Order: sequence, then C-alpha cells, then structure tokens
Amino acid sequence: KGEHSTYEISITASNGSQIPVLITGAPIIRDGTVAGKIGIIKDFREQAGLVKKLKESKDHLETIMNSIEDSILIIDSDYKIINANTAALAKYGHNIIGKPCYETSHRCPNPCWTEGDECPVKEVFASGKAWRTIHEHYDKKGNKFYEEIVASPIKDSAGTVTEALELLRDVTERMRYMDEINRKKIGRAHV
Repeated sequence: KGEHSTYEISITASNGSQIPVLITGAPIIRDGTVAGKIGIIKDFREQAGLVKKLKESKDHLETIMNSIEDSILIIDSDYKIINANTAALAKYGHNIIGKPCYETSHRCPNPCWTEGDECPVKEVFASGKAWRTIHEHYDKKGNKFYEEIVASPIKDSAGTVTEALELLRDVTERMRYMDEINRKKIGRAHV
C-alpha cells in the first residue's frame, strides 16, 4: 500500500522461548511507485518488561484504593470526578466518573462553595495544602448523611496541583451524638 506501519508481535527464539519484538516497516518509493520495503525488527523484551511492571504497579495501587472502606474520589480543577474507589461507586453510583463532585454528593447544580459551604477541592487548588471539613451529602438513593472530607493535593513533578484526592468518611452517627449532647446541655441550661 505504500504506507508506514509499526506493530508488536512475539517471535520464537531457537530455544523455543517467545521474544516480544517491535516491527517497523516502510516502503521504498522510486518514481512514485513502491520499489521495495524495508523492515526493522527491534527486541522489545526490556520495554515489555517495563510495561508489565507498570501495569502490575497500577493494579496494585488500584487494589489498595479499593481496599479502603472510606470513599475516595479523585477530582480535577473543573470539579469533575476522574476516578473513584469501589466504596465511592457503591455509595454514589457507578456513573459518577466525569460528573461534577457537587452534583454527585450535594445533588446541586452549582459548586458547593456558591451555596455557602467550604469547598475542600477549591481550597486544595488555591492553597496547595490539605483541607478538612464536614459536609451534608446525599447517596445515590437520596438519603442524607454527613461526611468528614479530607482533601489532599495531587501534584505533578513541578509541584503544581493537578488534582485533588478526597477521602470521605461517614460521620453521621458522630454528628447525631454531638447533636444529642448539645440538646441535653441546652435542656439543662433552661432548667
């Protein structure tokens, strides 16, 4: 066809082992027609090994993230959820990737900070430091609960915050307990 091509295959060595190789082919064109082809076969074992290690590392990090019982969200500077662990997907729904965090957790069309809440993602991007707060959230069924949010910056090699990691822990029982204690204190003050 007169086109350049590159592809990866495995070839069998004389000892029977498989060797991953990268094959690059290009046409030799003379007077506007293909007069021949040239091909280069490159031993791709080292690169294939690195790709395998990278995949294993990614899988290991994903396993760690999914082993945490608290919800974890990775959020970009546009407040879009770009990754979530299985706990977050179970709580908020499996369709949250790509959606704004405020729509997912607050069921609100605007960022939470426009509604008067402290926004941990906004603070992380503004300060480059971790931020902690408690928010009233809603699960995928519309049930209200409280979560303590610890938002931490994810920085690139230059130190620029590229994403925010939110760890969300359900503190509904603790909030109810604190409300009960405060009601009892107020009741005693009126006696």
